[in-house]
Amino acid sequence: MGRQGGMKYLSDALLLETYYKARELDLSEDFISLIKQEINRRSHLNNDQITS
Repeated sequence: MGRQGGMKYLSDALLLETYYKARELDLSEDFISLIKQEINRRSHLNNDQITS
């Protein structure tokens, strides 16, 4: 699957929901960091600024 893994298959809304749920559940910072990287990658592609 490469570096992004399966996150590239998530919709933008589901990706954000995953990020907020991971923070709520206090999951691994490594996992949260991967989610944030994908959010940032998409924001650059869409010319949007998504802050975390």
